[in-house]
Amino acid sequence: MKQYLAIDIGGTSVKLGIVDEEGRVLAKAEQSVCFDYYETPILTTVLSASEQFLKEQDVRPQSLAGIGVSATGQIDTHTGTVVGTCGSLPNYIGSPIKAELEAKFGLPVTVANDANCMTLGEVWVGGAKGYTDVIGVTLGTGVGGGILTGGRLCPGPRRWSGPLPYPCAGRRPLHLRCIGLLGAVCRHYGPRACCAAPQS
Repeated sequence: MKQYLAIDIGGTSVKLGIVDEEGRVLAKAEQSVCFDYYETPILTTVLSASEQFLKEQDVRPQSLAGIGVSATGQIDTHTGTVVGTCGSLPNYIGSPIKAELEAKFGLPVTVANDANCMTLGEVWVGGAKGYTDVIGVTLGTGVGGGILTGGRLCPGPRRWSGPLPYPCAGRRPLHLRCIGLLGAVCRHYGPRACCAAPQS
């Protein structure tokens, strides 16, 4: 059965795992990315933590089928590069996650926004299994979300994956009435961060 290195890059830590093709987590670890107040770039920490994790698990990169990365911020999924963040993460925007991991381990790498990955994971093996229309919201170092409609993930502007909500390709924008914490985020960051339904 194929196995993969799974990497979750957050604003405060990187989580690592060996995951099989059925979604089972076989081993896991976590390391801080802000241990020196981001003096060390997040990607540098991710690369060294990944290498150390594989050594500790006695897993050779060549035995893996690939690397899947969920990363905080706006991600260009074609290049696997960080193109934006909602907060202040020094030395993070512009990080070529895909290119650096491929160069280091010689494996195919896929990179996407962490909230989109969470939503897909819940549909695959979690609480949303069997559903085709799902909104997933993450609350961590920041606030994020992913939208699945008709069984397809909605890409962000310019096909970047990132904060919710945004129009799906070929469809009208989703109109959500923002309340509570999400409403406060909408009011603070404006309609580009959240969609507010027109008053009827």
